[in-house]
Amino acid sequence: MALACETAPAVINEPAGTWITESAFEIGDELEGDALFTRVDHVQVSTDGQRVFVLEGGIERLTVWTPGGSLVQDVGGPGDGPGELMGAREIGLVQDGYYVRDSRRFTFFTHSGAVARTVSYPPPSVSFHGFRIEPRLLVDEGRFLGVPVVPAHVMAGWLGDDPIHELPVLGVSRERDRWGVDTLLFLDLRNRDLHVGPGDASFAWGVHSRQPYHDADERDFDPGTGTVVVLKKNREPGSIRLMELSSDGDTVWQQDLSRPVVPFSPEVLDDLVEWLVQGLVAQTRGSGSPLSRGDARKAVDEALYVPDFYPAGNVVRAMVSGDVWFETYEQSGVDTLETWFALRRGGNESGLRRILLPLDFSPHAATHTHVWGIRRDTLGINFVVGRRLVRHVPDRAGN
Repeated sequence: MALACETAPAVINEPAGTWITESAFEIGDELEGDALFTRVDHVQVSTDGQRVFVLEGGIERLTVWTPGGSLVQDVGGPGDGPGELMGAREIGLVQDGYYVRDSRRFTFFTHSGAVARTVSYPPPSVSFHGFRIEPRLLVDEGRFLGVPVVPAHVMAGWLGDDPIHELPVLGVSRERDRWGVDTLLFLDLRNRDLHVGPGDASFAWGVHSRQPYHDADERDFDPGTGTVVVLKKNREPGSIRLMELSSDGDTVWQQDLSRPVVPFSPEVLDDLVEWLVQGLVAQTRGSGSPLSRGDARKAVDEALYVPDFYPAGNVVRAMVSGDVWFETYEQSGVDTLETWFALRRGGNESGLRRILLPLDFSPHAATHTHVWGIRRDTLGINFVVGRRLVRHVPDRAGN
């Protein structure tokens, strides 16, 4: 098991204040209706907060709503015709409307919901060392930003090569009839992936997932600015770096932040370890090399990355408000709330804000006044929720 460095940062960046949220809007039906959502994959909100975009990738559907829950548009549907989707993944807002990125192309819609145009991905022959490139952002008609798609067993080094610990963010451009690929930066992916298996290409069994408390770089592609925001966290304990890169790879801004070091609690892994052990035993039971419970436990223990300290940041999101949000493992003081931070773009640490969100709420988009995301109830039904941001004023006891 890998261990983190134990050098603590010298300076702590104190947030300018703490914000809590209160319920403001909820879109969703429990039994029937247009808002009986299946699995909601992505939520976005217009900068003025008057339109909420909801993507259900499983049924290739995008709907647009008022915050109060009135259906404005219903577009998409499975297929490869104009306006139809296949493997819908993400919503992007642009000046003249919005788009849906799926497994093959970007489909643009006008503000009224009409199909404006489609832009197909570069051909499969455009690759990075033979690996397919997945476009994540369309900068203009001739340039994409994306990442290479590398199979998990290749990342693990099971084909005999060394494990891969970094991958690039790429620019893919077309000039006349030729495609070119350039590198914006390399992402540090050490400790990101969890690989449990025989460590070779036999493929008799194996598990590939994410390490639950990894400190690899995170990134988010922002269609509103044509940039990529990066959170670098494989640094000294309590320290992260936020940076924004242009589509040409130039650094727009960067800011180092230091937060109080939070010691890791290994007991949080107990349930995960048990689940992995049971899965490995069951998976290999019918193979030619079944694992005993003890051998499965040893394999899981060797594969898990257990840090000395929690990473100072986790998921990063570029919001339409102009803020960059990132999740942390800092304690909120309330068992039902988790801690996020928002930093005004431009990297001025004086604009750092602490935001406390309910544990059952997954934030996707934020304006200056509200944060929008997904709530799943105990039956797994999806609701799209808007929560109002409220400045927290401690009482005399400091609560």
